[in-house]
Amino acid sequence: ARLSVDQLLDNYVNAKTSKCSGSASKNNKERAILEVTAGVREYFNVMLPSQLLYKHERAQYEKLKSEDPSLVPIKVYGAPHLLRLFTKLGEFLVYTPLGERSVNFPLRPCILPWGQVCRWA
Repeated sequence: ARLSVDQLLDNYVNAKTSKCSGSASKNNKERAILEVTAGVREYFNVMLPSQLLYKHERAQYEKLKSEDPSLVPIKVYGAPHLLRLFTKLGEFLVYTPLGERSVNFPLRPCILPWGQVCRWA
C-alpha cells in the first residue's frame, strides 16, 4: 500500500486536530478523534483476517503472518481494506454494548470525511 492504514489514520488525526480551536472544545474534539481512531485501529487489526480480505488475499496474509508473527495489519494494508472495514463496521457495532446514541455521536463527524482521507492514499 502507498499509505498504510496506520499512516492514513495518523494523517487524519493530524488534519482534524490541527483545526481545533478553543481549549475546552479542542480537548473534547481531540479526545473524541483519538478514541475513534484507536477503535478503528483495533477493529481493523481484529477484523482483517476473517472479514476484510478476499479469498485470494487470505493466503497472502497467512504467508506474511508466518514469515513475521508480529505482523500488525494496520502497518501493511491500505485504503481499500480500510474502506472495506467502514462498509462492515455498522454491522459489528450493533453487537457492542454501546447504545445507538453513544455509537452515532462520536462516529458521525469522524467517519463522514473518510472518503477525503482515502484520496490521500
